[in-house]
Amino acid sequence: MSRMIYIRVPNRERHDIFIMTTSESIFAGIRKPLSHVAYSIILPDMIKGPLISLDETKDEITLGIRVLDDPAWREKLLPPCPDYNIHFPWPPLDDEGNEAICPESFWDQMAGTPEKLDIQEAHFRLHTVNLLREIAFPDCRVFDPACSTGTFLASVKQKLPRLNYFAADRAEKMVLKARQQLPQVVQSDFMQSCDRDRYDIIFCRFANHEVIRHDQAAPVIDKLITLLNKKGYLIIFGHTPVNCDVKNHVRGKNIALKMTSGYSERSAGFFQYYLLQTL
Repeated sequence: MSRMIYIRVPNRERHDIFIMTTSESIFAGIRKPLSHVAYSIILPDMIKGPLISLDETKDEITLGIRVLDDPAWREKLLPPCPDYNIHFPWPPLDDEGNEAICPESFWDQMAGTPEKLDIQEAHFRLHTVNLLREIAFPDCRVFDPACSTGTFLASVKQKLPRLNYFAADRAEKMVLKARQQLPQVVQSDFMQSCDRDRYDIIFCRFANHEVIRHDQAAPVIDKLITLLNKKGYLIIFGHTPVNCDVKNHVRGKNIALKMTSGYSERSAGFFQYYLLQTL
């Protein structure tokens, strides 16, 4: 037996709603950021239950959830399959009701406190190093087009030194920080660059809520795909939710979706982590 409940979420909090699709069910949940662990981690108790209905008005979102009698149903989702797809349909809003985007001054401040970024990326770094040990080959070209402080790419380079690493960022302060750890860092906007250079692995760590607008995320992903070699990999994740339904966006394109989520053993939680490969 089971019962239905209805959860009403006001628009100012709608960005915390996520939909998680597995091979058998569609679940709905509400994120509660864990600042002491990582903003991007989703713990099982944040998953409310199978989604039966969803109603959106100008004031709120109403989720119709089926409450399961089995008290251990969340534990049965662990460990997750790599095809668990986690999507946050609604970006955050500012005080005027527009999509909230961090100003340039925010990134300048982050450049001065890189340890805040580093802590939030620990689980991503571990997951990425383990993944690259499987898919990378000696001397392959690895590119981070928005490298921020460079710590992420430098940590990967430390574990896997036989790869060729390239990095870029729009912000001068971030580039100066990154050059302290990486030899090949340029100040540039990859969206304005030519398609001459190609890479075997590209990281996209910025197609996310509060970083770029919802209508910018899909073009960013499409641009990065054009910079890949044949059989190249695009890896997408971020501190905040990815601002695009990646699985739906790449459907029918000449690219294979290999992975949609990761799992942190330390936190016992899920996180968005997309692995795409050109065909």
